[in-house]
Amino acid sequence: MLDKGLFVNGAKYQEFLKNYEEHVATSDYKSILLPNEPYEDGRECYFTQYGSVTDQTILEYESKYGVKLPEDLKNLLKLQNGGHVHEFAPYEECAFDSICSLTLDTSEDRWLFAMIPVYDWLELRGDVEDDEDLANDKEELERFIILDGDGHHFLALDYRGGEECKGVVSVSVEGGYYGAEEICTDFKSLFSYW
Repeated sequence: MLDKGLFVNGAKYQEFLKNYEEHVATSDYKSILLPNEPYEDGRECYFTQYGSVTDQTILEYESKYGVKLPEDLKNLLKLQNGGHVHEFAPYEECAFDSICSLTLDTSEDRWLFAMIPVYDWLELRGDVEDDEDLANDKEELERFIILDGDGHHFLALDYRGGEECKGVVSVSVEGGYYGAEEICTDFKSLFSYW
């Protein structure tokens, strides 16, 4: 994860960009996250609050949620833990402009941009206590891990079949009911059109 020192020292930041571009150019997928630069008024980008991702963090995360993250996603998160994608990625079923951050800490407002199950996100926002129908769908909604979302529509990894990711789906949660529509069969394919 980027630290503030990278922004103070221009040479270090340029070195990061060079390494980042080389990594993307040599990877077998083209998922590109923009570097998490501070905002124009100097505030830190919200994605930087989640810290860096290590192999140990990933193992603990996978154990906590009973999932195996796609290798391409792990590589991306170890390079930079979440952020805006290089190009807005429009799909008819779901449009997304960022990838959430991986974290084991969902205290305070850290859950807002975290890769957590859709059900957990809705519960933390208070939707579940207001809507009994969502509680009835808990088992399935816990098997969708959020990649991006606005609180009504989510781009998510699909783990309904077990610990292996079945693909990426668009999950819509409206009026206590949800629907899921397949976007692609794996994380890598999400960026295959670039």
